[in-house]
Amino acid sequence: MAQICSLRLESNDRPLWVQIEQELNKPFNAADYLSQSSQTDNPIILHTKTIWHKIHKREKSSAFLTHSASLWKNPLLRIEGKPFWHNRGVHSIGCLYQRNILKSFETLKEQFNLQRNDWWRYFQLRDCLFKILKLESEPPLQLQSDIDKQIKKHSVLPQTASSIYNYLIDKYSVNTGGLKAVWERDLGLAFNDDDWNTLVEQMLLPMRDTRSKLIQYKIFNRIYFTPAKL
Repeated sequence: MAQICSLRLESNDRPLWVQIEQELNKPFNAADYLSQSSQTDNPIILHTKTIWHKIHKREKSSAFLTHSASLWKNPLLRIEGKPFWHNRGVHSIGCLYQRNILKSFETLKEQFNLQRNDWWRYFQLRDCLFKILKLESEPPLQLQSDIDKQIKKHSVLPQTASSIYNYLIDKYSVNTGGLKAVWERDLGLAFNDDDWNTLVEQMLLPMRDTRSKLIQYKIFNRIYFTPAKL
């Protein structure tokens, strides 16, 4: 998640590796890797892209079809040829929408200084989007995923990545009632809800290094049994 936030950060404070990827992916942004078919050998980018798509899949949305998704080299849109409007500032799908409504050609022409004879490209893009979304008209379209909204919301705050982690944990928290019952049986104790929720939330706090946190997580969730248990 920290890598995703680094890629999406719109400032000069981005890590050096993001700046390098930015140069390698020109004329596109480094964050465009997340929604493009561009090839890279960078393991950080590959892993980050996998996580980005898994998060969207869990939200029942597509990382290829959000406001921040690249309009160019997008395997879902399959716009062939050169990115004809990229140098005009049309970078992402969100550039084509306003309040989740597809902008008219006249609006885009005025906003991005397009040529009048670009109208046929506009209809090409519109037809492509409508076919993918299986639309016949222009109803409001929710293109901004929840995770996109959260990144935008917390992008101006310190500890952006931890804020996003907390959001994901709260949203996708698993019911631990069964786990609670198993521990109560083994320990011969009864936890009230407040004590149990505190244990779940703070089980990793005493650990400083990642390895210890992983072991603690596995023990707590009954994935790993201690020698005493064996």
